[in-house]
Amino acid sequence: MVKIKEKLFYNILDGLAANEKWRQMVTLVQEHRRHHGEYSLRDFAKKVNIPKVIAHSTFRGSEPLLLETIANMLDSGAVLEKDGKLAVLAAIQEEHFKVLAELLRRGANPDLLTLTVGDTPEIFPS
Repeated sequence: MVKIKEKLFYNILDGLAANEKWRQMVTLVQEHRRHHGEYSLRDFAKKVNIPKVIAHSTFRGSEPLLLETIANMLDSGAVLEKDGKLAVLAAIQEEHFKVLAELLRRGANPDLLTLTVGDTPEIFPS
């Protein structure tokens, strides 16, 4: 995989993202960076839906891996849309509080949180 041209590598990453193979995607990028430098593939995650990654069943019971994955994606072009509303909601719903802290550290709007039990942002209208 190390000798694959960058354009083909991006196609492989797009395929992994389309099939929600988040762990494999990040592992592949980390391996590529190990051989080509930490700044290679700096925008591989620009099309990634962060809330979808947070809610994916692959990461249930593995918050450290999810935290590493989210940090890697945010460092690699992923964007917190709408002040991070959907990402914050996903982190709360999945009880990934370390991920929530990372989202807030990286610019998610803290006003999305309240202290009232059951009060969450109205992102998904009932």
